[in-house]
Amino acid sequence: MDESRPIATEANYKWGAALEGYFERGSVAAVGPGFDERKIPGRGDAYRPREDGLWYYQNFGKAIASGKRFLVIETWNELHEASGVGETVEWGRDYIDYTRRLVDEFRNTRRRRRLDSGFAPQALFGWFADGWAGLVLRDREAGD
Repeated sequence: MDESRPIATEANYKWGAALEGYFERGSVAAVGPGFDERKIPGRGDAYRPREDGLWYYQNFGKAIASGKRFLVIETWNELHEASGVGETVEWGRDYIDYTRRLVDEFRNTRRRRRLDSGFAPQALFGWFADGWAGLVLRDREAGD
């Protein structure tokens, strides 16, 4: 590996959110559902219970509040570490559903912040639910 020339990146983060939870480091928000390596031969005894989704929701909330541009979900399907969010026998599709709702909230919060930052200070851009109608400039309503 050639380390003589630094590499510029757009963002960075520290691995470990599945076990340690969200922490304020790097420019990428990272979350994970929990972690358990106790049954993996040759590994340690690191363990973070899922608490029936509470751990995931709490840390996702911190990631959303951080205002960071990028989000990483650790460790998508590391089933041997009990940190997957895909469909499993133990959790069914619960974490797929949680992730969908929480990612939507992450995106919506970022969208609201862009609007509130002066991108469109007096109006909102929108679209119609029954189909694409282009961008529509409309007056900002109370509560928007």
